[in-house]
Amino acid sequence: MPQWTSAVLALELASPLHLGNRVAGNWKQTRRYVVGRSVWGAIVDRSARAKGAQEPDDFRKAQIAVSESIRFSYAFPSTSCEEVTLWPWKEPAEFDWTYVNSYASTALVDGHSKEDGSLHETEYLAPKTRSGQQVYLLVKLWCQSSPDYAFFDPLTPAFWAGAQIGGEKGYGWGRIRRAHSIPAAADDWMSSAGWTSEPDSGGVIVKRRNPEKEVSALAHVTASSPVNTEWIGNVEPLLGRETHSHRPGLKIACAVPAYQPGSKSCPLTPMAFQITAQGLWTPVPAR
Repeated sequence: MPQWTSAVLALELASPLHLGNRVAGNWKQTRRYVVGRSVWGAIVDRSARAKGAQEPDDFRKAQIAVSESIRFSYAFPSTSCEEVTLWPWKEPAEFDWTYVNSYASTALVDGHSKEDGSLHETEYLAPKTRSGQQVYLLVKLWCQSSPDYAFFDPLTPAFWAGAQIGGEKGYGWGRIRRAHSIPAAADDWMSSAGWTSEPDSGGVIVKRRNPEKEVSALAHVTASSPVNTEWIGNVEPLLGRETHSHRPGLKIACAVPAYQPGSKSCPLTPMAFQITAQGLWTPVPAR
């Protein structure tokens, strides 16, 4: 069995963070959490550039190494480095008031006049709350050494200083100022939410701590698995854009039907999930 090392990090947000969700008219909505694919992309980019990558093949090597050697949770905003103070599905109004803001902009035709029809409003998770508190992104990572590709260790705070997550990176959005390593404890933020994790031959397995208690999914849970799991929540097709040969975002990845984070589990249902290379939870038989 591969040896996996885990760490809990609090990523200190330094600029607005946009995580593409829906578009309604000229309003670009953001997700209230960082999906695994965004975490994966940030780790790949940081790892490849640490190696001095310049060619597409260098980034492909980093993608393979990260997918084989690193697993991670979704990341959730919080004003605490140790616990998620507000879950977006439990107190949505208070969460939005605390963390969410928006920015209106428009394209210019000649540097002076606006381009007709280009006015839009972009939602974002703010680096500071309305009361001035610092916002952190809490994430748990598991890593094993990779013999195929040398990269910085994403379990260390130094790896994340200056990294970027999410959209609008060209405007400086999604920047991480620094990361704080949280001392290992039996009750980290995932455990407090009702989940345990353990290494497995295929990676990392998460399980419900108490089958008699209702818990919420902390990631997208694939809904097409033959393993029976019972959830109460919305199913959405999880999409993403892929970059190939210097053509960013040209290809759209195949849609994966999945229960949204925050979906409720049915009591007395044994649950175990394997974390995929991009952070999804795939049901596996509970042991």
